[in-house]
Amino acid sequence: MRREAAARLPRTLVTREQIGGIRVVRAFVREPAERRRLAEAAFADLRARYPDLPVGYAGAADLYLEWADSAERGGGEPFQVRAWRRQAAALYAQVRQRSDDPRLAAGHARALSDLRQSDAAVDLINRAAIQAPDDLGRLVQQRPGDPNA
Repeated sequence: MRREAAARLPRTLVTREQIGGIRVVRAFVREPAERRRLAEAAFADLRARYPDLPVGYAGAADLYLEWADSAERGGGEPFQVRAWRRQAAALYAQVRQRSDDPRLAAGHARALSDLRQSDAAVDLINRAAIQAPDDLGRLVQQRPGDPNA
């Protein structure tokens, strides 16, 4: 009975509300592909509206790395995993032109490392460590389950 009721629900339920003068759209989506599409669209919208701010670029890059990691752990398609990692690296490169926050260099380095571009990744981390030596411990963190760390 519960399954039948769930099957009758709309695949996407969107609500609109006003929060502090900002119009917010909340979507409750059942299918992972649709959730990915909506998240991707939200970050693309942020990049279009606020091209000089890092949030749309870094957020999307983090999202792509998360999807790649999840797909890789779950035995996902290796071509899609690499495509998401390449998209993340490209977005990190773009966001680093807009901000000198060393955490962005760490994310970019991680994406490059995952793409087997270790020399470029190490160079980025070294430059970030010079820029913000007090943050080095936070820049380089061992990922859970990483045998090379």
